[in-house]
Amino acid sequence: ILRLFRVPQISYSSTSILLSNREEFGYFYRTVPSDDQQIQVMIDLALHFGWTYISTIHSNNEYGEPGINELLNLAEDKDICIDLDEGIDDDFTKSDYVRLVNRIFNSTANVIVFFASAHHIEGLFSNMLEIQRMTGQKRRFLWIAGDAWAESSDLIVPYSEIVAGMWGVIPLTNANPAFFEHVSQLNPSTNKRNPWYIEYYEQYYNCTFNVSCDNTMGSITESPLYRNNTFAQLLIDATFSYAYALDSFLNANCEKPIVWYRSNQTCRGQANEFIVTGESLLEHLNTIHFNSTTGNEVKFNSHGTVEGRYQVLNFQICNDCSGDERYTFADVAVWDGQNNENKRLQFNQNTTQHFGLNETGQPLLNVVQSQCQQCQIGHIRLTQPSCCSTCIPCLGRNYTNTTTSTECSICPQTEWGNNPLNGSETCQSIVEEFLDPSDVWAIVLIVIACFGFIAVVLVSIALGIFWNTPIVKSSGREQMVLLLSGILLCFILTFFFVVKPSIPICLFQRVSTWLCFSLILCSLFVKLIRIARIFLRKHGAGRPRFIEPKYQIIFTLVLIGFQMLLVLISLIVVYPDTTAELVLNGRNTNDFPTLVIKCASPHIVMIILQMLYYTALLIASNALAILTIRFPANFNEVKYVAFSTFSLGLIWLAFIPTFFTTQTEFRAGVLSFTIQMSALAVLACMFGPRIFIMIVFPSKNVTEHFSQSTGEKALSTLNAKRKESAAEYNKKYTDRDMKHTCDNDADTGMKNGHSRSDEINGSPSVTFDIPL
Repeated sequence: ILRLFRVPQISYSSTSILLSNREEFGYFYRTVPSDDQQIQVMIDLALHFGWTYISTIHSNNEYGEPGINELLNLAEDKDICIDLDEGIDDDFTKSDYVRLVNRIFNSTANVIVFFASAHHIEGLFSNMLEIQRMTGQKRRFLWIAGDAWAESSDLIVPYSEIVAGMWGVIPLTNANPAFFEHVSQLNPSTNKRNPWYIEYYEQYYNCTFNVSCDNTMGSITESPLYRNNTFAQLLIDATFSYAYALDSFLNANCEKPIVWYRSNQTCRGQANEFIVTGESLLEHLNTIHFNSTTGNEVKFNSHGTVEGRYQVLNFQICNDCSGDERYTFADVAVWDGQNNENKRLQFNQNTTQHFGLNETGQPLLNVVQSQCQQCQIGHIRLTQPSCCSTCIPCLGRNYTNTTTSTECSICPQTEWGNNPLNGSETCQSIVEEFLDPSDVWAIVLIVIACFGFIAVVLVSIALGIFWNTPIVKSSGREQMVLLLSGILLCFILTFFFVVKPSIPICLFQRVSTWLCFSLILCSLFVKLIRIARIFLRKHGAGRPRFIEPKYQIIFTLVLIGFQMLLVLISLIVVYPDTTAELVLNGRNTNDFPTLVIKCASPHIVMIILQMLYYTALLIASNALAILTIRFPANFNEVKYVAFSTFSLGLIWLAFIPTFFTTQTEFRAGVLSFTIQMSALAVLACMFGPRIFIMIVFPSKNVTEHFSQSTGEKALSTLNAKRKESAAEYNKKYTDRDMKHTCDNDADTGMKNGHSRSDEINGSPSVTFDIPL
């Protein structure tokens, strides 16, 4: 923001690499080194101990990302390989942290560079500590901390179980005696003007003021966790930098002795007055060079940053500390960027033996090493230039059965790879999925099919026993045989839907599906046509032609033949083969899938043609059913045929949307269920009433009973159709005429082998007792 007003800004804590861009931040300076130098310290530290295989975790922000990118670049140059590289977002949830912790525990590298903001550090460590305590995880890591948390007691001490042995990198500053004396005199009772001091005090003593600690604990400088405040010293350097720049400006532009005018920020010059501006200070900031009271040498380079000098810390068990203070920060090394590369990192004498003491007092460095990981079965080695290999899993259909493979092989079409999700060393056969007899859905279909099959057998036996009785003869026996054949085929077809698809099975399914539907619908359609022709003919007209049983069978077979012709063409266009559809796991596409085995679908054009033909028959049948349902509802099943047709129409309407909205693996079951329901509906409507009369009311299965009731209903129906009242009918015809008409109809019936009623029923055994 200050750049907009051309005011120089000197920061004492902003370390982002992005701020070194002088084109964007030309008015920005800092007395703290840039992160690129801090990253160089971490790389030198790793090289010193031979850690050539490390992991990195960073914040996905302007602090973490540039820093870790610089580390990755330097690591590649120095042949240091990266195992795990993970970022943390501000919106990370607990589940995200748990996933990250599990990845860390499953990684191979034992050294982790953690370059992140404070809240991300606390989020990771709190979840890691929780998981360690819940699972008993004993694995330890060596952490390398950036300056954001390297000496932060409130972030480190609560998680000392995890970070003991941690290495930290902070800017090097010497203790300022005057500042130290000032801080030593402060405690909660003497520093009441600072409302945050008590919280600051509690962090150093890990206590609650006035509960577990008080003023008797002393100042914070007496705590084992106290360290010289790095950024406080850098703030002093920043203040002196501004002072030296102003002093340089005044000496260069003002007369001696200097006379300063506060009102307009000017001084008395040799020729005229000079005004202090940001632009004028900029030139002097670029040239200042002084030794600060903190002991730091301050000189800004071309990026507006001072040369880096860093202190390397080690957070270790304190064997000499008293009380509850078990850990302390130890200064173990100094890094100076002005020295040669091989002399930049200098360790203090007699300190290396204390590095990272663990619970047993043994140096952690002697226990933990960080070397390239060995690939497991199911992984390949991804070799990088000048670096150890990285192991990546063979996912999906890929596989490998060695630990040294550099390429994944591909499994056959019906097999899945040995990726880490299944832990196998070879390709695994994919589980085939189809409508198996052991499935619940298949069991339901089989039970219904068995019930329907038994019902058809029982109906056939009943019809055979009562074959020559009026109720069977009047139903059109030949047509009933075709109808029963179609119903029986529907139930038999079910068993071909609940087995593994094959070429013979698929062939039978495609032929029988349309054949059974056609047998049922075409038989009903021809029956309706026959009834309509008989009852809609004009009064006094002769007997309709081609209504004998043999013609009805021929007409039925012709209609079926058209449907079967379409089926034959469909079989020629698309061979009845099987297809295998790979259905991936919805939650993880690399997880083990299923292979849905199904019959190849006919060509879409043929499907449309077959459905259109069947739908046309169905519409025509329903139209005739509506027209003929008002005709005599006798044993010739006018109403039964109509109800059967209506049922087929409703089932077909429900089937179409259900089939196309159902998942692929369940469509065969939906089709089979539709076929069964169609067969049961027709079986119940067409044969149920007759079987009921045969078994329960055998006394009604006689010619006289059907003749009398039929004649009365027929007469009433025809009179209503001609819109003639009973009175007009009696006036119009005399008793002699009625007798003459009856004699003529009887003679006609004798000549043709059956009466008007016989025309409907196809049987010569029933005659009417009243004229038509």
